[in-house]
Amino acid sequence: MKNLLLGCMLASVFLGYAHADEIIISNAWVAESSPGQDTASIQLVITSRKDAKIIEVGSGMAERVEIQSRSTEGALVTTSKLSELDIPAKTPVTIGEGDTQLVLIGLRQALVVGHKLPFAITVKFANGKTTLLRVLAVIKPLNKSVALGHEFADLATVQ
Repeated sequence: MKNLLLGCMLASVFLGYAHADEIIISNAWVAESSPGQDTASIQLVITSRKDAKIIEVGSGMAERVEIQSRSTEGALVTTSKLSELDIPAKTPVTIGEGDTQLVLIGLRQALVVGHKLPFAITVKFANGKTTLLRVLAVIKPLNKSVALGHEFADLATVQ
């Protein structure tokens, strides 16, 4: 049984995505931090087979993780904290490149290229069932293409 589980986990890594229950998370990554930086944004794509909501996000690498929404009016950018984020059934939701962000606040240590950022997402389905997803996001170099959100696909690991 352990060999089967290990084989499935390795297969998900090599295929470029991972899943748990009814959720698939792919392309989870975060840019490396600069000296003194205390926030960072997690990038990922999440797809659910059923209607669901992200109701909580956490990481031991930060004091807290917030689900945030950004809006722009002219030159003014405003950010608001969300209590949850809808994940419609069978619709990939990209987080981090647009108006919706998962923001690590109060980084406890530097985010170093080549390492992984562990974090957890709690998802609640329409039937009331909740699932905790443990994810490892790749930490990538901060460069122009990362800053512009044009990074190529990478993989996430859900444990």
